[in-house]
Amino acid sequence: MATREQKSIVICGAGIAGLATAYWLAVVHGRRDILIVDPVAPMSLTSAASGENYRNWWPQPELAAFADRSIALMRDLAGDGNTHFRMSRGGYAYVTRRQDTDAMIGEIERVYGHGKAGDVRVHDHGKPIPDADNGADILLHREAIRARFPHLNPDVRAVTLVRRAGDIDSQQMGQFMLNAAKARGVGLAPLEIEGIAENGRRLEITASSAGEAKLIEADIFINAAGPFAKRVGRMLGVDLPIDCVFQQKIAFEDVHGVVPRNAPFTIDQDAGPLDWPDEVRELLREDPETAPLAQEQPGGVHVRPEGGEASRWVKLGWATNKTAEPPVRHPTGADTFPEIVMRGAARLVPGLAAYCEDMPRNLSHYGGYYTRTPENWPLIGPVGPPGAFMIAGLSGYGTMMACAAAELCAAWVTGSDLPALAHRFSLERYTDERVMAEFADTGTDGEL
Repeated sequence: MATREQKSIVICGAGIAGLATAYWLAVVHGRRDILIVDPVAPMSLTSAASGENYRNWWPQPELAAFADRSIALMRDLAGDGNTHFRMSRGGYAYVTRRQDTDAMIGEIERVYGHGKAGDVRVHDHGKPIPDADNGADILLHREAIRARFPHLNPDVRAVTLVRRAGDIDSQQMGQFMLNAAKARGVGLAPLEIEGIAENGRRLEITASSAGEAKLIEADIFINAAGPFAKRVGRMLGVDLPIDCVFQQKIAFEDVHGVVPRNAPFTIDQDAGPLDWPDEVRELLREDPETAPLAQEQPGGVHVRPEGGEASRWVKLGWATNKTAEPPVRHPTGADTFPEIVMRGAARLVPGLAAYCEDMPRNLSHYGGYYTRTPENWPLIGPVGPPGAFMIAGLSGYGTMMACAAAELCAAWVTGSDLPALAHRFSLERYTDERVMAEFADTGTDGEL
């Protein structure tokens, strides 16, 4: 027989979104009798594969403003001098070899000129560029670029340096919020949710752990299940417009000191071929499954130092996969990915070519899901029966948006005043033809 208990609020998911929501409800709003349920340890699934970056550089003004809010909240939580968790402002650098720089600047101003991410400033001289807390500086002077970023390929012609951006220790941030929530009485249980049903004015949640069944009656249920949010949504009678796309990363010890420790998170925007030895390229072309690797590859490979000044680790990522798939608890990546991403990154940072033929011994290969809606916006708000809410579809930006998303979700749950953009981040946007037309007109969803 299943054991039965009652809770005021049940949060499904102990990733960064679920922990942040528990923090906002318990610490900020003072709500009690909250239980987080997840069959795996906190921050151990997709949140464990976070890029641990943040930026307010988004093509839509709503997402830019939302990111700004989240960054401000993270800074407050980090405390003076990052006493609670590490958060640094190293910036993002978007790099290109394009020669038509006037057209490039026009595109940037068209997409990002809404002002929510700050001003766009163009520099075609070799003078020092003042530091800035917001906006972006487009560097066009080749010698100035080379002096500032000597590790980059000399063929780089322009660098767009985004200022309100950097990196954060997401595991520390999640643990900080979890500890604070636990101090306010929030519980954590290793349970797998198997069903949800309406029971009068409450929701009856069927769950299990190690073969033991449990029934939990809750006034409020929050779907923060990350890549499993679609499955949980179906338990609430709603087919959420969410797909999961697996993306991979590697982290390795940069024993040759190729990437400077103060380098920003750097993204190569240009497509181009991988530098294979001639005999390898011919072998790749002979097999239909590997032939695409011998062709031009898309842009988007990214590089950043990992772990602060005292570390020698570097992180590489490349979100080339576009195929949706059902999520699993322990996804594994392709054995070929480490060499592929290293060769892709070596186009941007030539010194990394030293690792292409002799891959680093200290290397970690891992991955997580971009759990995304078609337009790459989150879903936050009511879902299904009364008392059910969601914080889902945070794609590859869960860490940077978690605080603002949790604040918004908590406002929905507690009946607090909602910001003007709240309904655009809920399922209601799919009934607004004007909003959906705006997505189509932007031409980019900001995914990296």
